[in-house]
Amino acid sequence: MASPKSFAIAFSRRSVALILAVMTLASLLAIWFVVDIARVQDRKSYVQTMHFIRVSIEEKQKWLHKMVVDYADWGTAYAHLHLTVDTDWAYKQNNMGSTLVQDLGIEYAAVFDASGSEVYSVVYGDLMSDAPVSKLAGGVKELVARAAAMDPAGHQVATGIVMAQGEPVLVAASILAAGDDTTVTPDNRPPSVLLFGDRLTQAELAQMRDSLHLKELHFTQADLSKTPPEDIFLRTTDGSIGFVLDVAAPRPGHDMLRAVLPWFAVVWASLAIFVISLARHGLRIAAVSQDAAATLAESHRLLEQQALYDPVTGLANRAMFTRRVQDILRQSGERATVLFLDLDRFKPVNDTFGHEAGDYVLREVGQRLQACTRQDDICARLGGDEFVIVVTNQEDAGLHRLCRRIIRTVSAEMTYQDQPLSVGVSIGIAHVAPGTDAVEDVLRRADRALYEAKAAGRSRYRWFTETPAPEQISAA
Repeated sequence: MASPKSFAIAFSRRSVALILAVMTLASLLAIWFVVDIARVQDRKSYVQTMHFIRVSIEEKQKWLHKMVVDYADWGTAYAHLHLTVDTDWAYKQNNMGSTLVQDLGIEYAAVFDASGSEVYSVVYGDLMSDAPVSKLAGGVKELVARAAAMDPAGHQVATGIVMAQGEPVLVAASILAAGDDTTVTPDNRPPSVLLFGDRLTQAELAQMRDSLHLKELHFTQADLSKTPPEDIFLRTTDGSIGFVLDVAAPRPGHDMLRAVLPWFAVVWASLAIFVISLARHGLRIAAVSQDAAATLAESHRLLEQQALYDPVTGLANRAMFTRRVQDILRQSGERATVLFLDLDRFKPVNDTFGHEAGDYVLREVGQRLQACTRQDDICARLGGDEFVIVVTNQEDAGLHRLCRRIIRTVSAEMTYQDQPLSVGVSIGIAHVAPGTDAVEDVLRRADRALYEAKAAGRSRYRWFTETPAPEQISAA
């Protein structure tokens, strides 16, 4: 018969073994759980990072779209680059020369005649004579042909991607038109096409990388015969060239593991020596986990804020505006109106005083718009010198007063480095129709009203109507 001492020893051994087994199993389960959380968080971070990069590139494409429309609808450019090819006017007088890259960052500009031949080219601010834009790989000719087939009166733009020296180039092309210039008489020849290109250089990608707080971001030309289609991030217009995105996305889960797993080891080792210390070490691990989760939540909050607010003015950006209008469209009882604003005489400020002065003007305009609106209204900057205001539960009489106040306030003189600056603003107004509208429809109507306001003399506002009503145009 076993003695009480040997029984106690055996019981103690079995108890220790059972406790160690339970500790080991619990530790393995906890480690698996934490690793799974870390994997999910890393995946979410990667997906969000890719989304923000796509949004950034889409914003650049929208900006390039606006630039090519502005220049293509310029009657003087039509006269000097379609009716005739006047390089003295375009390049020497710098109407479409080195300022494109210096002030706007547009590295490639070219005009193609009706036959698709490149008749004018400026690359990185230098006048070229050997049709360099046509030689870019990836479908320049296809893009030009697509633009030439578009409706000349519709401000339509053909966009795509080509390649220059292994790097992707965002391109946009539109038909040259006389626009509203009554001094230019259009001819009956097939249209010429204006093309702008913005190269995604390593410097631009570095700025994008820093703005998104990434460690690495660059594009690499892909071997289409070996690269899976789902890995292709960008593809050229003709589909012949693909680019993959090399990005070092934040890894909050990995960072959390590096902080948490050592504590698991400490807990297990300590419990193997002294089980009572389990609670103390468990609390430490919980604290580390809580700090890591808080850091992750703060990181996601900052990323979301960067995605929804304009970095120059601090106003809501296009994504935030779209979200707000979509919320209104889903409701049926809220009256809402969209005011589409475009600054007048803003380009001369940039050309004369530089981008810092332009950013100052944009910030000042943003502050003045917020001062003119109510707390529940949404002020947003869509890009460039375009702003939009969503006004809720406001009658037409109040909207008239608001528009006049905005035009008067924005037009007031401002001072930058002891230099007086002055801009104006034109406004297009469209009501939101809940349940039947889309965000694009509201913007399209407001943009049409804005176009009519500018055509009527600028510093005016106009309501969208199916049949134009001149008496609705109002000056400041």
